[in-house]
Amino acid sequence: MRLFLLNLEKLISIRFDEFYSYLRSPFNPSIKNSNNFVIFSSNRTGSTLLSSLLKSHPLISSNGEIFLKFRIVNFQKVLFPKLYIKGLKTGKNKSFCFELKTQHIKSVFLKKNINMVQDLYNNGWKIIYLKRLNIFRQATSHLIAAMTSQWHNFPDKPLVKEKVHINCEKLLQTIKWLETLELEEKKILKDLEYKTIYYESDLLEESNHQITCNSIANYIGIESMEVNSEIKKISSNKLSDQILNYDEVENFFKNTKYSEFI
Repeated sequence: MRLFLLNLEKLISIRFDEFYSYLRSPFNPSIKNSNNFVIFSSNRTGSTLLSSLLKSHPLISSNGEIFLKFRIVNFQKVLFPKLYIKGLKTGKNKSFCFELKTQHIKSVFLKKNINMVQDLYNNGWKIIYLKRLNIFRQATSHLIAAMTSQWHNFPDKPLVKEKVHINCEKLLQTIKWLETLELEEKKILKDLEYKTIYYESDLLEESNHQITCNSIANYIGIESMEVNSEIKKISSNKLSDQILNYDEVENFFKNTKYSEFI
């Protein structure tokens, strides 16, 4: 009973926040300007790290993955997503940004709003497309995070490092799922102008963070300033440090097109 009441309280809170945002939207600054942008990506591409870095920029209001919480409610749809976004905007003289995951578009938006990325672009928003080139590592990262319930490494909640056993078939299914999302992304971004940020070259190493954020600032038309983040890299570069049955996984994929990514 207590768990039911806690879940009910959470659901009520999410819907209250949604409708409160609708009420605020008429009084907030317009979101129709060229300095607003959306970080468009799938899972485990470094979007939380990038949002954290940009949030430290004095001229950017970074709001993270604003539609994620709707995934836990029975009716996941956001009725008026554009009003919801406008209601969240704070800071009259700041660029507003948020994360939008590819897999959430169809689950969170009604059919009339599934062209959200295109609609934002048509209203002057810039698109930052965040992509991970190594889809094998991306899928592995997703599975390990889901199994350990450790998605990020914060100083106040440090990572508990532990090796996990990977189901090879499930890993293959996850890779196929990410490939499907990539096709969706290509379809969504077709005919749009956008800036691509690659996890491996732009975010993996801390030494590249400032350069990456400077290039984004230049792209959206604001001054470059020093940025930082408390989020640290979760894993080492060696999969054998993370996977108990690494030899089994390597053998399973050695004759596939994914072997080069291992």
